Amino acid sequence: MDYDRYGVTVGKKRYRYEQFARIFVCRACWGIPVAFHHYDPATGEMTHWAQCGECGGREFIDGAKAERMQIEAREVLADLPKEIANKLR
Repeated sequence: MDYDRYGVTVGKKRYRYEQFARIFVCRACWGIPVAFHHYDPATGEMTHWAQCGECGGREFIDGAKAERMQIEAREVLADLPKEIANKLR
C-alpha cells in the first residue's frame, strides 16, 4: 500500500481515504482504518499513513475477503472433532 495526501494505492487501484475506510478492515481486530498526516518542519516533508483506530495495527484486508475467510474458518471448525475445535477457538 502506498499512501499520499489524497488517498491510498493498493496494487493498481486508487482509493480516497473515505473509500479505504469503508472497504478495508484491520487484519488483527477488524477495526476501521484511520488516516494520519504528519508535517516535519525540520525537513519540510509531509508523511501519510493509515492505522487501525482500535488496535493501532497497520495491516489491512478487504472487508469482503475477510468475511469469506471467516466463513471458511467456521466451516472447517464445524467439520473437526469437538475436542480439537475447542482447542483452536
